[in-house]
Amino acid sequence: MSTALEIYQDHLDQVSHLIWIRDFEAVTRLMTYPHELLVDEEVTTVDSPATLIEWATKFRDRLQEMGATGYHRVAIAAAFTGDDEDRIDGFHRVYVLDGASHLIEPYSSEASLLKHHDVWLGRGVRATLRKARYAVDDEA
Repeated sequence: MSTALEIYQDHLDQVSHLIWIRDFEAVTRLMTYPHELLVDEEVTTVDSPATLIEWATKFRDRLQEMGATGYHRVAIAAAFTGDDEDRIDGFHRVYVLDGASHLIEPYSSEASLLKHHDVWLGRGVRATLRKARYAVDDEA
């Protein structure tokens, strides 16, 4: 059995890659509805795949406008939180890169996954661009 951290990282990798290659239809199949995306102080309620495609398209366009050559999310911690180990809550660090250089300061983000018919689906993201809820010791 995979650990919560392995499952969480795998989901991050899948979604990040699909956003990067602009396969937004595939991203929609890895999410539950409705869910919320909180980026800094702005909340987007994602009530349908169409809403997610619209948001993801704008997000990916913004990465391109910035000159990003890479978008990566690295899991820091994750744990099973449902009674039947059907939910995972975790947090990760987001990197937007141009080659090996950061285009923006790496930031922390939180996400939640729900297991549905043996498939792990995203159920929301909270990106903490300015003020993290958890202190992260990068030296640990």
